[in-house]
Amino acid sequence: MTVDGEKNVLFLGLQTYSRFGGIQRFNQRLVSALLSVVGPDRLTAHFTQDAPTDIPSDMSMCVTGFGRKKISYIYQSLKKSLSADTLILGHINLLWLGRLAKLIHPKLNVIMMAHGVEVWNDPAFRKIRFYEPYLLRKLDRIAAVSAYTAGVMQREFHLPEALFTIFPNTVNPEVDAEHHPSAPPFALAVSRMDEHDRTKHLDQIIRAMKLLPDHLSQTRLVIVGDGVLRPDYEALVAENGLTERVEFAGRVSEERLLELYQTATQFVLPSSKEGFGIVYLEAWSHLLPVICSVHGAAPEVVSDGVDGYAVEPTDTEALATAMARLFDDPDLAADMGRKGAEKMRRSYTTDTLNRNVAALLAKRSAQ
Repeated sequence: MTVDGEKNVLFLGLQTYSRFGGIQRFNQRLVSALLSVVGPDRLTAHFTQDAPTDIPSDMSMCVTGFGRKKISYIYQSLKKSLSADTLILGHINLLWLGRLAKLIHPKLNVIMMAHGVEVWNDPAFRKIRFYEPYLLRKLDRIAAVSAYTAGVMQREFHLPEALFTIFPNTVNPEVDAEHHPSAPPFALAVSRMDEHDRTKHLDQIIRAMKLLPDHLSQTRLVIVGDGVLRPDYEALVAENGLTERVEFAGRVSEERLLELYQTATQFVLPSSKEGFGIVYLEAWSHLLPVICSVHGAAPEVVSDGVDGYAVEPTDTEALATAMARLFDDPDLAADMGRKGAEKMRRSYTTDTLNRNVAALLAKRSAQ
């Protein structure tokens, strides 16, 4: 798949190949898609904080990591923008740099990716910068990963609907051929535990484990991830007498994470601040049913009662009920996992991403 006119594309991103996170995984997949669509001779990607050694060898022909050399990153990016047709900004923090590039190259098509909390104007996560409402209106297009994120941005920054394109997250198309939950069964949660990650509601999952009926007393919860909140969660586990049933796996290898996905019974993360919910796609690729929140963009992805459950995250009893259903009925859990995998393959794979990239590059300015 190629783009008419053989456009030169410049992608600018923050730390991507040396950090684990949703935006990081999105950027990696997007760069791979851009490489497929426009080719290595037409693509340049620059990243701050990623060292040259962080860049995969098969990407080194068009991807550069500048490490801590911010001045070099800015200079080389502006220089490269002069020969680019399209500039894609991977984060709102780079909005000012995109505006500079547009000023020196007025015909440059500037697109910004919008993921979630970073563009929701929520002071608990990121405070708005005074120049951003003005600069956002100067963009040619905003590619938002969900209708929810686009709607929040339109409201908070007073932006026209025509400025937005919905550009959903995707994952690799591979799906496990079979799924073999372990005995005793366990629920899996994967999340960072930084201060702003309280909205992932890992504490509610722990409390829900306490509320499961007696006949499910052998079920377990495995939490993958680490951060400053972990001691609080560990204390909550001890307080509820769940030390033998809740495992904090910490940061794990890809091999260990794959093993956990392939042996879990369900994936649980009732996050109230999901800009899309790529973790649910990843769970579906391993045939796992998912439990998400009714808030944020997750309900755009998860069909309640079909391929998972959407619950009010502060309703511990409702969360426990959903978890108990999936523990109690392996056939139901397997059916939901299969339906999720079918949805993922139908709408959220690499082929879809490549088509979306080609369409995005072909769109004219919304101005």
